[in-house]
Amino acid sequence: MESQEINDIKELNEKLLAQKSALEVTNKALNLLFKKLEAQNAELLKVDQLKSDFVSTVSHELRTPLAISIEGINLILDGIVGVVSPKQKELLITSRDNLVRLTSIVNDLLDIQKIEAGKMSLKQSLVDVKSVVLKLVESYKIILAKRKQELDLKLPSEDILLYADGDKIIQVLNNLLNNAHKFSPDGGAIHLEVLLNDHEILFCVKDTGPGFSQENKEKLFQKFQQFDRTEGPGIRGTGLGLSISKALVELHGGKIWAEGELNQGAAFYFTLPKHQFYKEKFDRLFDETLASANLKGSDVLLIVMVLVNAQKIREKYGFMALVNMMNLVFSSCSSLLTRPDDIKILYDIHTIYFVLPKTDKVGGRALAHKFQDAVLQCRPEGLKNTSELQFKFGVSVSPTEAQKREELVKKAFLDNAV
Repeated sequence: MESQEINDIKELNEKLLAQKSALEVTNKALNLLFKKLEAQNAELLKVDQLKSDFVSTVSHELRTPLAISIEGINLILDGIVGVVSPKQKELLITSRDNLVRLTSIVNDLLDIQKIEAGKMSLKQSLVDVKSVVLKLVESYKIILAKRKQELDLKLPSEDILLYADGDKIIQVLNNLLNNAHKFSPDGGAIHLEVLLNDHEILFCVKDTGPGFSQENKEKLFQKFQQFDRTEGPGIRGTGLGLSISKALVELHGGKIWAEGELNQGAAFYFTLPKHQFYKEKFDRLFDETLASANLKGSDVLLIVMVLVNAQKIREKYGFMALVNMMNLVFSSCSSLLTRPDDIKILYDIHTIYFVLPKTDKVGGRALAHKFQDAVLQCRPEGLKNTSELQFKFGVSVSPTEAQKREELVKKAFLDNAV
């Protein structure tokens, strides 16, 4: 019996040794496979980078000659270099339109390259949404008239402010309106509406085009996707517009989606956070900066700029002009700050906050004087004299004057720095 047990143990050990040997062989094979996959992945990354570099280089190289060519054709069409016959004019307009379209494709390729590389940045400022939308709709009237299409616009009665990159928001709306125009039939209708919700602004663009099937709904915002399209001249594009729009909306903290049925038109929606979202985000960052500084025993400076005659400026020049003036002042003063820890915000239509860690009140008053000089150097469009911009500057410092954000703000408003 004991001999049998010894034999069984020997047999089991032999099996274990065989399994161990097999596992070692398998492990070596897996290691080799992993190294091969790693090398292939590195090669793919290298090829992908070469592709991105190629697209970026070619696109940049194309932009300048395209712009020069378009400008040259415009000069000829304007009769600057001589009389142009009707037939010549027709051919030149066609050539110019094709060059403009090619420029748009080049810009889309550059945008996609930046988005995929994580290099797309936002230049945020206050945006008067109603003015932007009205201006955009006005520019589409001539385009829509050629195909007898109608545009129904609905806007809220109150002013709408966004803290966003205005050019990027225009780009998104342009993409959606351009698609609605292209895919709606002659004599069709396009609907553009802006709605205010509790925490966000909702944009909606509806068309009377061919719509899309439900199985393709999720593919709408993917690159180079084109489906459920009616064949025809001028209909097909690059398939990049919706992909770019999605990335731009999400960079702003918003969402974009589509609703529709095949042969029943399409509706595209996107949301953007209200200005209040960024004010609350600033407040949280301000609180965190104060808490961190209190633990370290260091100062935090607050500079407040208030346009005390904002209402008069608005009455005299209009709401959009007031927004543009405040954006210009904010940009000019912000350019004087170079430290990454400094935070700033155009808090509302008449107030700017600057928060500077590790800065005392003496430094704050000196900086407030520089801000005042920067305001005097501004040249807002339509404003005859910058002396019309009557700013009050306030400075307070934590922890000596206050430790909480609300108290620090009140203290700054009571101060008169310059």
